[in-house]
Amino acid sequence: MTRLFVAFAVLFLSLAAFGQEYRGAISGAVTDRTGAVIPGAKVTVTETQKGTKIETVSESAGQYNVPMLLPGDYEIAVQAPGFKTFTRKGLHVGAGDHPVIDVQLEVGDVSQTVEVTADAPLLNTENGSVGQTITTKEVEDLPMDGGTPMMLAAFAMGVLATGQPSTVQPFASGGGASWSIAGSPSQTNELSIDGSPNTTWDGRMAYSGMKDAVLEVRVKAFETDAAYGHTGAGTINQVMKSGTNALHGTVYETHRPTDMVANNFFNNKSGLPVAVTHYNQYGVTAGGPAMVPRLLNGRNRLFWFFGLEGMKVQSPTTTFMTVPTAAQKQGDFSKLLTLPNPIVLYDPYTAVRSGSRIVRTAYPNNKIPAAQLNPIALKLLQFFPEPNIANPSI
Repeated sequence: MTRLFVAFAVLFLSLAAFGQEYRGAISGAVTDRTGAVIPGAKVTVTETQKGTKIETVSESAGQYNVPMLLPGDYEIAVQAPGFKTFTRKGLHVGAGDHPVIDVQLEVGDVSQTVEVTADAPLLNTENGSVGQTITTKEVEDLPMDGGTPMMLAAFAMGVLATGQPSTVQPFASGGGASWSIAGSPSQTNELSIDGSPNTTWDGRMAYSGMKDAVLEVRVKAFETDAAYGHTGAGTINQVMKSGTNALHGTVYETHRPTDMVANNFFNNKSGLPVAVTHYNQYGVTAGGPAMVPRLLNGRNRLFWFFGLEGMKVQSPTTTFMTVPTAAQKQGDFSKLLTLPNPIVLYDPYTAVRSGSRIVRTAYPNNKIPAAQLNPIALKLLQFFPEPNIANPSI
């Protein structure tokens, strides 16, 4: 039993080792107006939508570091005796981001507050990774084929599509991996969801997150993190949403009516109408704090998120096939004799040896006698469609 447990533990840990860290961090130095470091300053980082707080203190060199931050919007509060409280708001931390926020405290009472609001993107000075993040607003507002957020990777620098975007659907998402990032071949990129691998054995996208459940799409053309060392191309990470302190939800439907579909050339030539096409993609999401009356209040600490998507697709196409005519279903193949290269049917029951050959007698006028028609085959022929082209050549 012990060996079995160890085997499962080793297997689990080996699989988990393939995941990459997608959480971010905030670090910096706390100083006064003269540049002198301030050790022991209390630093509080708060996720504004969830209310979750992480507290730390600056070390002896005035440095502080707050790791393991989920993507989201944050504010930083720094307090030290004899100084005004410093507050930094409007700070967005994307997947894998590590902004450096240096804090300069002013002399004063701790009850006084100096508030700074971020109004420009921060530079990444902690590593040499090159890329960008498709934000929540862009995921929500920009059109994407099939509702597949991975398609927004096309807006990132250094990314070129190598496949046909019209083939990307949540249930057939191979095209979601058809990207050349920084000149790399298609299907050699590292695709992930919340840092976990999201590729099939041949490098295609395994799962397409529903649009309203994806927080952002992080695209890196060059990744310096050693965790991505097994890929020679770029990385694309879809970060999923979670619940917040407020109850939020969405309901959506995408519909493509037949009236908006053009007929093709061959249908028009044959006088066939536009095939009835249906494309309905619908879904619902909801999220909020975990609440159980009198037992649990999950605000600021425990959240839930739910998403459900369905599709009803009917997209018929015109296909030219050969089916038996009404006469052929009764054994009458006489029209085959009128072709430029006539086709003659022979009665297998008349086979006789003639020297080294077997010869048979042709059916008169290419008609198979009713006695030789199999009753089971005749029943099956009733399920064959009738020809819908007038005056077929045979």
